[in-house]
Amino acid sequence: MALSLLPAKDAELIGYDWSGHFGYVNCQGSLMWNRDWHSGPYFFDGTWANNPGLLGSEIKDGFLHGHEDTVHYDSSVVASYFDYVQGDYLQDEFSTAVDYSGNGRHIRLHGFKRSFAGKYNQYTPPNTLPRPIHQTYTIQYQSKKELEKIDAAVGHFNTYSGLPDTVDKALYNSRITSSNVSWEKQKGALSARIYANHFLQRLISDYSYTDSLDGFEESFKKVRYLTRSKYSGELQWQKRERLNLFSRMELHSRSVRLDTMRNERWQQWLLGAEYGNFHASGGLVFAEEENRLLWDFSFHLERNNYTIRLFYEQIPAPAHPFFKNPGILTSTSLASAFGKIKTGRLDISVWANRTGYVSNHGAGAMGVAYPENETNLSLGTELDIRLVRSIGLILGYVHQDGKSLISDGVKQRLKITGKGSFRLFEGVMNLKTNVEVHGWLNRQPAGFLLPVEAVPVSFEYNSLKDLWFVKATVTAVVSSFTLSYTWHNLSEVILNASGSDRGNTLDMHPLMPEMGRQASMTISWHFLD
Repeated sequence: MALSLLPAKDAELIGYDWSGHFGYVNCQGSLMWNRDWHSGPYFFDGTWANNPGLLGSEIKDGFLHGHEDTVHYDSSVVASYFDYVQGDYLQDEFSTAVDYSGNGRHIRLHGFKRSFAGKYNQYTPPNTLPRPIHQTYTIQYQSKKELEKIDAAVGHFNTYSGLPDTVDKALYNSRITSSNVSWEKQKGALSARIYANHFLQRLISDYSYTDSLDGFEESFKKVRYLTRSKYSGELQWQKRERLNLFSRMELHSRSVRLDTMRNERWQQWLLGAEYGNFHASGGLVFAEEENRLLWDFSFHLERNNYTIRLFYEQIPAPAHPFFKNPGILTSTSLASAFGKIKTGRLDISVWANRTGYVSNHGAGAMGVAYPENETNLSLGTELDIRLVRSIGLILGYVHQDGKSLISDGVKQRLKITGKGSFRLFEGVMNLKTNVEVHGWLNRQPAGFLLPVEAVPVSFEYNSLKDLWFVKATVTAVVSSFTLSYTWHNLSEVILNASGSDRGNTLDMHPLMPEMGRQASMTISWHFLD
């Protein structure tokens, strides 16, 4: 819900490489981990799968921008596209989708594959030749008749990739299947919704760094299975034009198989109301060992020249298997405020996010005491300036605590973006330019997500320094055909081309190699019927 109510800029995917194969999510200023998430109709358990960028552009965009049903079920239309990227270090990515709509039905097929060796060939699986390191296949079927709608979606996500290790390359082998069904029915002022989500993951790793399998027999250290089910039902009653009342019940189960099967079940019950611009709800989470309150509140006001959003939530969730104590609930809270004013050629945005994490699980798998209370405060502002008709400038600045374990440690972020759009050849071609200057300043040795376990831990890391890097893109658009060229870390591209011994490699993570340059070309083509 937080991602649907807050601006997309509040969730940022940060890669450990320029393809986004491995990385993390900075969500409202803090690391996102051990959290369920959605991309369109697809449900994901965030125990070990918490990087949407790994799964391809459609899953990433669905996570960042949400899902809105804009299908015209009564119009018979076939729409399709393909998107192809080729770049340095054997980067080769292909994404395609086909949509059919008509006779009250909608069918969507999507496929994605990524090949990428990385600057140090770190993503080629051990003892193999370069091959695709990730593949995604999804199918969605929707049926809508009068006031009833059925939505079914299945996605398969296969990652077979090398992973940098302290001694040699490790193996990261993940197979995920996400199956989702929903049913909606409206009758008068009453509407009902039922959702069934299933998530299966088999993860094999041959990683030397101590993880949640430490202490088990050797045969169980490389493979783990996760089965997750979520069933929910909701009733909504529109009492008046501006007043909606609703009740929701959710049943959760998660089974993790390591040396033995570990089962957890918890339930969530919620009552809420929406009145005009206000939304409020509250309820209980019932687990095996304890029960906790959950609630959220939001206010959203949008006018022609200003926008205001206020949001607060507190959501309990079971502890990560890393801590080996099933039945214990942790609690994550988020308080957020956002405001935007439009004044002619200038848009001004300001926001503040405070994330809190409360737990009582004590030591993790490595025997290291884990803090019981963690907080992180993030403040930001952005100026969107329209200099002339075809040229714009965006100035952004974010400040955060930077010392919390749930922070990524970057105290100040500075971003300057220059945009241009020009019509050429009597308006037939639209040429777009985009240059981004990023500055990560006063970095602190805070939390780092373990690449396999996906939990934040403290790490002795003394080489943190300020990072500056530039991204530039030139895009040509003719009708539904798009050709673009992108340079990541432009200064490294220039230094490398000039034969200079100096470089501008970026140190993002203590257990991942440095990032250098990356140039890539993208071809996109959309078709209708």
